[in-house]
Amino acid sequence: MLGKHLAFHQVFQNQNKISINKHNYMMDSNTKWFNLSCPGAGNSYIRWRLFDFLENQTPDYVYLQFSGLVRRDWYFDISNEDKLYVKDDHAFTKSKNHIYLAGGNRINDDDYFPNVLRKLSYSFMDDNSNNHHSLQEIYCAISILDKLKIKYNWSVYYDPLNPPTESTKLEGKIKKWPDFINLQNKLPSPLNYIIDAGYKVNDGVHFEYYQYVNFIENHKNLIHIN
Repeated sequence: MLGKHLAFHQVFQNQNKISINKHNYMMDSNTKWFNLSCPGAGNSYIRWRLFDFLENQTPDYVYLQFSGLVRRDWYFDISNEDKLYVKDDHAFTKSKNHIYLAGGNRINDDDYFPNVLRKLSYSFMDDNSNNHHSLQEIYCAISILDKLKIKYNWSVYYDPLNPPTESTKLEGKIKKWPDFINLQNKLPSPLNYIIDAGYKVNDGVHFEYYQYVNFIENHKNLIHIN
């Protein structure tokens, strides 16, 4: 989602030209736009960052673009910051009380600390072993927005009921949505939409900014931004 939050700004504030960058905050007129994502984020990370944000602010609208169901994230107490050897610090995000590590997918090629955590967290016999945990994170994130009466929409970047590429089949697939998840404000998957619209997605996962703008424009009537 790096830069993709600007698509909402472009579509809903009728901006013809947007400077795409990786900043997570911008202000236009009286509107503030925040992007809490980071590379490789899983649904645990998304839920943690949302709860952190809501601790001190009540936004008018939240869009939750959930990630692959198999991704795992971890958090550590902030007092241990000096004990962490960080080789790629872009994967770490700090809040008042925690250090968050966006885990990404399972990698087994070396003994770098995040990879050791991945090895301990995944079942090598079942690539979908983390799905139920990830669905619980989706439930928690949606439920707090319902409770606080904050307008929102959400989606998973691909449809886990119908993964559109070989790469997304490895991101976690399910047979049906669990009954405990409220589907009322769910949008279709942007990746499935983009592929069905005839756009090319070279790696089967990442889509372009202009393609995402097209997705937002074509689902504008379902998005609860005034």
